[in-house]
Amino acid sequence: MGTFRDLDKGELLDKRPDDFSEQPLQSREERYAAGKALRNRLEREQHSKWTTPKDRRDPVKMVVESSKGRIPELLPIRYGRMMVSPFTFYRGTANIMAADLALTPATGIRAQLCGDCHLLNLGGFATPERRLIFDTNDFDETLPGPWEWDVKRLVASFVMASRSNGFSKSDQRDAAQTCAQSYREHMTEFASMPTLDVWYADIDVNKAMSSLHDKATRARVHKHIRKEMARQVTEHESPSMIQRHNGEYVIKDNPPLSITISTSTLRRTEKISSRPSSTTARRCRTIVRPCSTAIT
Repeated sequence: MGTFRDLDKGELLDKRPDDFSEQPLQSREERYAAGKALRNRLEREQHSKWTTPKDRRDPVKMVVESSKGRIPELLPIRYGRMMVSPFTFYRGTANIMAADLALTPATGIRAQLCGDCHLLNLGGFATPERRLIFDTNDFDETLPGPWEWDVKRLVASFVMASRSNGFSKSDQRDAAQTCAQSYREHMTEFASMPTLDVWYADIDVNKAMSSLHDKATRARVHKHIRKEMARQVTEHESPSMIQRHNGEYVIKDNPPLSITISTSTLRRTEKISSRPSSTTARRCRTIVRPCSTAIT
């Protein structure tokens, strides 16, 4: 069951999937008109307004609550990383921003969100065809929700990152406006495309390089791309991650980030849980003895 915010009353309305099953498929023109009608009910300027509610929850307490169920030995590492800068704190507190955004107006159009859509959760990676594309690379927090939430978190992340890197307020504003403008222009483009074309749409990194007008920046990015494309994970990561033990290769201990799990521990785990993790444990034990498993 989903929820939609009533634009007039600010209330969440329950909607079942059955409520939409009998609606006829609308043409692009009809959908465009419906979107314009929503804008008349919720003007874009309203998205810029937010005031701290009197009963707002303590952000620090929310961080502590979000740590429940995590491995206790790793919590100091998590908190230490978050304390580096306001931006690193922002990266680790998607729940706080979601709580704040829940009080803001929304059009009622929902999507499957990234849930933690900040700029460092976007990046380049190679396809099986050895093309380098740019896309979302983290879906740990994905959930259905108002489409505005992802856009607002992404735009705000550009401001936070710019601020942490010493850029001026005008540069921060330019970064935010460019991000929002790019989203708007691409959504306009996608709206006129067939569904399958949208599904297969991607951002080719090499083509995107043409938008970099600064020669020094373009050269630096090209150098980084060439370095990453030439790097083989097995060649560069394996020597630092494994070692020989009793004539066999095993993953190195690096507590608390990674620890050795004994065979007896794995057997107890398998008896307790029938989840897919037990299958993973068996496969891991078969490949490496004794088995070291990352726990981050």
